[in-house]
Amino acid sequence: MRRPPREHLRALLPGALALALAPGCATQGAARDTNTAAAAEPACVTSLAGLLPRDATSFVLVRPRALFEHPRLGRALARAFDDATEEALLERARRVGYDLRTLDRALLAWGPRGTVAVALGAFDGRRITDLLWERLLTPRARGAERGGVERMEGTLVDTVVAVAVHASCGVAAWAEGDTRLVDRVLLPPESPREDPSAWVLWRTRELPPRAPVPRAVFDHVRWVTVRASPTNDGVRVSLHLDGALPEDTPARLRATLRAVQGSPLGESVGAPEWLHPDAVPITPEPHGVALTVDLPWRAVDALAEALRGDASL
Repeated sequence: MRRPPREHLRALLPGALALALAPGCATQGAARDTNTAAAAEPACVTSLAGLLPRDATSFVLVRPRALFEHPRLGRALARAFDDATEEALLERARRVGYDLRTLDRALLAWGPRGTVAVALGAFDGRRITDLLWERLLTPRARGAERGGVERMEGTLVDTVVAVAVHASCGVAAWAEGDTRLVDRVLLPPESPREDPSAWVLWRTRELPPRAPVPRAVFDHVRWVTVRASPTNDGVRVSLHLDGALPEDTPARLRATLRAVQGSPLGESVGAPEWLHPDAVPITPEPHGVALTVDLPWRAVDALAEALRGDASL
């Protein structure tokens, strides 16, 4: 069933973050022989981008703690969560041992082999694994891998899942479908890439319902990439379309911006006052096109109210 715009937006952030596992943080033991430690302990994961499955069709990389601790954006996000959502988040924290809003970075990826989530943070890994172990149905398995990495696998409700937690590094992974996807946490890339600086990065090959991309353009797109980060004046959102696009793509995108401007959601966030489609920079690139839109703080605040279910200004 296709979600209406408000419900789709409301579900996007908490739904994406909710699948991410918070890792634990533990102190390492006394110093050991260097050769023994090198053989026993895998290197710590420092970049989530390097753990992305090669066959992923969609993924989101987000910095939850930075978002919720930002003086303006944090207040807007808190306003988007009504009392029921807040209570659900707190109840989930009690049930699984962490609050997803305190993660440093989280990666959630979808692909033909299943779903994988990886997170970096500073949490009690033992508490997280113990609470999950109590919820897994049999048959289930739990064991320690090299370097103190704990791995478990079992059935949660009606889904086979696997979890790997490297507590001393503050990293954890969760997989549904192909449970081997969590094992990448044990084998970080030899030359890890730095994670993107954007606070939210979403990349997909699949066009969501009601996405502001013309279908005639999307049929030629290989990847859609959206980046968002706060600025002094609001939030900057950039859209990149990669593919052999039609020559009239910029005109189609401007027409789409005009449609968004006059839509109920656009009017609720005051888009007619700050969104000027003809002035939005649309830049041709070697393999596609890019555009950037700056949302002022008043629009971000109004959007938070719309996500909460009250779009009145």
